[in-house]
Amino acid sequence: MKTFIAKLLSGEIDESVHKQFVRFGKGKFESRALINFDDKGKGTIVKTSFEFATDMAKLVAQLAPDVLFSGIVMSKQELMLEKASKAKKKQGLYVYDVSELTSKEVMEIVDKVYCLLLDANASSIELKTKKRLPKPGKSTEMKITPDFCLLKADAKYKAKILEAFALPECKKARVMHSYIIKEIILPSNTSDPEEIRLKAKRKGKVIREAKIDGEEIRLEKNFVA
Repeated sequence: MKTFIAKLLSGEIDESVHKQFVRFGKGKFESRALINFDDKGKGTIVKTSFEFATDMAKLVAQLAPDVLFSGIVMSKQELMLEKASKAKKKQGLYVYDVSELTSKEVMEIVDKVYCLLLDANASSIELKTKKRLPKPGKSTEMKITPDFCLLKADAKYKAKILEAFALPECKKARVMHSYIIKEIILPSNTSDPEEIRLKAKRKGKVIREAKIDGEEIRLEKNFVA
């Protein structure tokens, strides 16, 4: 499993990557998609910023198929969810409080939702996610911190976790990304303003700046997403 940032860096652009850029206009956006990774010997700890919330739930569901989730599901469409509260409508989103959501159910809805803000707790893996997204505000002024998601996992999951975040074998990593969006490519097959907003693609560059086991690393990748 790859998070959206791993897909972006490898050129594997899909809808999950595109969704990350819908809110951005042209410009430079620094300190995004933050990742703190620590190998504690018997296990690993990963802290991330809010952009990874849905990917973190998906990662845990794939690593631990028997784990149960609870928390909040946000979707632009109504969902059929057992053990979920009646949906509340907030700012165009259906918001569900869920309990005992299975890994299978997470995988069934992950491509349909706007965002997953879920917790999970099992003997070998634990996920905690804040339950309120940062206020939109101006994208250039948002304060992004790597404390929105917290993943604790046994050492046996380390290789898969590193792969998910496009990280090499390491003991410690501190990673941040900057987006430079140079052009917005509008779709040509619609005149509906909302559809244009959702389908427009961003053309630009992602810059990864990381400190991995004390070594400074910089990577740049052009993208259209």
